[in-house]
Formats: sequence, C-alpha cells, structure tokens
Amino acid sequence: MTGSRLSRALVPSKRHYLKASSIFSLGISLGTKYDRTCESILGSSPLMGRWERGFDGKPAFQADDGRLFRRDSNGKIVTINQLSKGKSSTRPSRIWVITITVVIALSLAISTSLVSGVSHKLSNLQLNTLETVESQPTDSIPAVSSVYPDQLDSLPGPPALLESDPETLAPTSLTSELSSLSPALFQNVNIPDSVYQPYILSNQNMLMEGTTPAALYVGGEYCENCAAMRWAIVVAFSQFGTFSHLAELQSSVANISTFSFHGASYQSPYLDFQMVERFGNDSQHISQITLAQLELWNDFSSFDQSQWGVPFLDIGNKVFYDGSDFNYGVLSGLSQSQIASDLTDPSSIVAKNILGAALFLVAGICSITNNQPSSVCMTQRVLSTERFLSS
Repeated sequence: MTGSRLSRALVPSKRHYLKASSIFSLGISLGTKYDRTCESILGSSPLMGRWERGFDGKPAFQADDGRLFRRDSNGKIVTINQLSKGKSSTRPSRIWVITITVVIALSLAISTSLVSGVSHKLSNLQLNTLETVESQPTDSIPAVSSVYPDQLDSLPGPPALLESDPETLAPTSLTSELSSLSPALFQNVNIPDSVYQPYILSNQNMLMEGTTPAALYVGGEYCENCAAMRWAIVVAFSQFGTFSHLAELQSSVANISTFSFHGASYQSPYLDFQMVERFGNDSQHISQITLAQLELWNDFSSFDQSQWGVPFLDIGNKVFYDGSDFNYGVLSGLSQSQIASDLTDPSSIVAKNILGAALFLVAGICSITNNQPSSVCMTQRVLSTERFLSS
C-alpha cells in the first residue's frame, strides 16, 4: 500500500462518521438510562454513594451518610443494615458511561475505515500462506465462570500448559516385574498402621466410561504422597490390565523414587482407568483435564484435605483416596529397583505398605468389576477385604 492510500484509509469517511454518531447517541441514551436506573431506587432525590452487596449478595445502594437502600419485592424503598464481606464496586457515573461509549465509537470508525483500506491487500495473500498459521493449544476446560462461578479463587491455577521436563521411560524389566506379581502375595501380607484405609461412599451412581466401570487418578509429579500412591496403583491395577509408557521419576518433594503417569496409558478388559498427572515436578500444569474429571475432583476431594488436593483417586465413585494411602517415608532413600525387589518379600516394610495399600485398591476394583477376573477377586484375602470395605 502506498503512503497516500494509507493516509486516506486512516481518515474516516462520511459513512463512518454517521456510524460513530449513531453509537454516540446510543451511548448518551444508555448512560442516561443507567443513571436513572441507579437513581430510581432512591426516588426523585438522588444521593451520592456507591453500589455494594447486601448480606444476601444482592446489590444495594450505600449513601455517603452510611444508609443502605433497596427496593423490596413490592417496589417499596427500604433500608438494609448489613453488607457482605465481599469487595464493593463503586458505581460508575453517567459521564463515564458516555465517555467510554464515545471512545469505542471513534475507535470503531477509524478501525473500520482502515480495514476497508487494506482489505484488498489481504485478498492477494496465497491460501497456503494462511494455512501455515496454527492455533495455540488451549486447555479443554470451558470458561471457569461458566463452571464454578463461586470457586474462582480455589481453582488450581491457570489452565495454561507448560512443557514438562524430558522423562525417561522405566525399564521394561522393572515394569514387567511389577505386572507379574502373583495375587498370592496379598494373602499373607500384614497391613501396618502406616497404611490408611480408603473412604467408602454408598448410594452413588457408578462411575462409567460408556458401559465400562471406571476409575480416575489426579496427581502431581512433585508430590511425595502421589509418589507413594503410584506404587500401590501400579501393583493393584496391573492385576486387571497393562500399563504402557510409565516414566521413571523422583518427586521434587522428599525425593521419592516412583513413576509418572504423564504420557502413560492403561488397557484393561475390566475397567477404564484415567490418569491425570495435572502438575509437573515444578508444580506447574503439564496435563489437560476434562470438565467431567474436574467435577469429580471437585466433588470428592475434600475428605481429608482441602479441595483440589492431590493425590486423588476415585474407583467407581465408591472407593476414594484424597490423600496418602501409606506413609511415603518407608520409601525414602530407595531406588525404583530396590523398592520393586522388596515387594517380593511380604515381610519387608516396603511390601507391607505397598501391598497393604494395593490390597484395598484391588478389593475396591473387584467391587465394581463384579469380582472379575476371578483369579484375582475370588481369593480369600481379597473377598474378606471387599466385605470389610462394604461393611
């Protein structure tokens, strides 16, 4: 575009002035209507003051002399005596409404003129040039205000994702060792006091993925309790299916050897297991979370800890952990291979804690899979634990 053509494009035409004039008139009308609406609550003698929220959360006008006014359901002006503790918002005056509208009108006039002056240039761009523009990745959660409008401050940070550190897949020998643990190991394990029982809820709709019973885990790589829980999860869920792409991990808190579920998958003919490693080792978001998962996390994550806490585990909307399942300290200073090796000895402190916690998970899973597979669920120890959880 030449300089003269650009100069002409920046000068609004008569048609654009007419548009701006119409918007300007509308702004004056809206401003006057807004001001009259604000004053109508006080009658014909407006007072200086500002809009607040009453104790019931509804708007009320606080005059400078301290009085609070509102119209009741019958249209009568009444005073109220209590404000909420929420932040107040100063009522803008009519002049501000008009001023803002004028600025918008002028901006629209100039921008519309400029766009019309350069639009022919855009038409000359090649289609393949436009196709090279890629949209930025966004979180799958809808606008927060449309989901939990009263919980904006309690949501776990912004939804933007950060790149996670490169992760090393766990050795196949290690994952194979864990997936091949015999169900007989659960028969003789003595559960110590350091293993915590899950929470049991009855009369809940079964958590399903289509026609398949489902479970959900939400955790963070930095979290030491998540690090401990993943061992019990891998041991228990491996009795029903197969994990793929488990990564080695040291939690940034307490430096516990564990796995990461970030990028991992799970296949089972008996249940669907959804793993969300929401936070990385730097406590920043690294994984997407769906609205359905977010709602479960919100609804059932306040048994032992604050809402949105990790780790969180929901087995079929029946068996829950919203905190540690055993004391992570028993794993302190041990490598992945050392922990896996100790699991084969039911008398070791590591096996008692991991197998003890896994036994509760196995029994919980059996309760939603109709005790399938029978080779796992119909053993005496699992059946007795399942009865214990349902009692």
